[in-house]
Amino acid sequence: MTKVPQEIEIKLLAGGAAVDDDALRRAAAQHGIELAEPQEREQTDIYLDDRSLHLTRAGGGLRVRETTDGKRLTLKLKGRRRGALHEREEHELSWSGALPDRAEQLPEALRDRVEPILYDAALRPVVVLHTRRRTFAASRTADGDTERAELCVDRVTVEDGHGVRAASFQELEIELAGGIGPDAWLRFAEHLGEELALEPSRIDKLERALRTGRVATLPDRPIELRPDLTLRTAALRVFDKHLRRIQSEEARVRTTDAAGAVHRLRVACRRLRASFQTFAPCFAPGELADHVAHVKRTAGAFGAVRDLDVLVAHLEGLRPQLPEALHDGHDRALAHLERRRRKLLDARRGRLREPSRLRALAALRDFVERPRDHDVDLTPRLRDGARRLLLDALDDVLAHAARLGPEAPAEDLHELRIRMKRLRYTAESFVDVWGAALEDFVARTTELQDALGAFNDAEVALARLRKLGRRLAGSAADGALAVGAWMQLQEQRRSDARRRFDTCWTRFDATALRPALDGLLTGV
Repeated sequence: MTKVPQEIEIKLLAGGAAVDDDALRRAAAQHGIELAEPQEREQTDIYLDDRSLHLTRAGGGLRVRETTDGKRLTLKLKGRRRGALHEREEHELSWSGALPDRAEQLPEALRDRVEPILYDAALRPVVVLHTRRRTFAASRTADGDTERAELCVDRVTVEDGHGVRAASFQELEIELAGGIGPDAWLRFAEHLGEELALEPSRIDKLERALRTGRVATLPDRPIELRPDLTLRTAALRVFDKHLRRIQSEEARVRTTDAAGAVHRLRVACRRLRASFQTFAPCFAPGELADHVAHVKRTAGAFGAVRDLDVLVAHLEGLRPQLPEALHDGHDRALAHLERRRRKLLDARRGRLREPSRLRALAALRDFVERPRDHDVDLTPRLRDGARRLLLDALDDVLAHAARLGPEAPAEDLHELRIRMKRLRYTAESFVDVWGAALEDFVARTTELQDALGAFNDAEVALARLRKLGRRLAGSAADGALAVGAWMQLQEQRRSDARRRFDTCWTRFDATALRPALDGLLTGV
């Protein structure tokens, strides 16, 4: 897998006075750091975003940098910040065209990280930074190894997207090469702060420009729940929370082959769909229908990929359980599945870029974010309404389970699993309000759902293995034999999962469960 490029910087904010070169050298020498003669240049950074600053609000920054050497297109993503230390993913490449006005115009590596956040929104300049940069090559020798960094002193003038000057500031950056531990350089930065009256900068240039220059505001999008919120407001916050997770996981699916990325995207979609179902009484009939359908399609597009992910991961560990004579067949059949999985994943990724899908998700985001001060929200407060929603979800599970006999078919258990997921996700939505006691209930639903999930995985695996066995029968006999052995192990796995479910259900389906949950929810 391609290594993700990382930017590691230490940022300090200076006052209005110019930073003195001699003072820098004296401070550096005390830390064993040598500074070369500075190089000066001027650069213009044009930052792009949509009108609502969705990319910036997600922690990203997309810019076109213009210097005498040409143009560079850079995308920086949300990372970790510890005081003055900033670590984040950075993608940079040369750029020769006009400013891009849609994510689809970006090079693939950038598009697949930006489009899940912006969808089809138009890009526009939101702020322009004119910077006079003085750069010192810095080196430090420790334990026989030389560490190299760049120390940059930037004097920045901020303009809004229309070319109107808004503010200025001065910043000092120490940019570290990959693999260098930051501790010694952080001590140097702390010394610089004391000697030159510099402050740790906990925000980047884009954020500082937006705040200092009052070029634009970053609207708050709270997602925490409080008992005094109306149920409809709480619903929109829950929708927003899950939509943000879909956005981040979609970017991972587009840019990585890791099996876990597909799973997390589908889980995020399922959680949003479950929240639509949970909070449907808060909305007009049909108001959520289109949003449900589009989120369902995103998850459904990767269902077969996820099935193969689970199957391949499970089968990889079965080789030691097979007779040695079947090991070659095991490897051949497994390679066939892996090729199928990769081909399917590549095809499904293309669906994420479909214009109709991007428009639909942009409409969902607008629905979630639209100001509703003018709406008359007659839904009850969360402390009252959530109790009814959660108890309804529990009653739905118990009613369906009551109809199941000891020999219930797999289809009925699969339906119970779906209802259990809705119950679990509903409970998780309200953990912020009811705390640890509800977390215990979530743990119990999770245990039961996991047992049903193992049963379902075995069922799906058996269906796929039957098809694979028929496909290999004429061309790879040893592979077909290995598939037959796999199927026997899957049948045992299915039986074990069913017994585990029966045990978990005995503990879950207690007479006192519903009254206890009702009492807990009433107590807020």
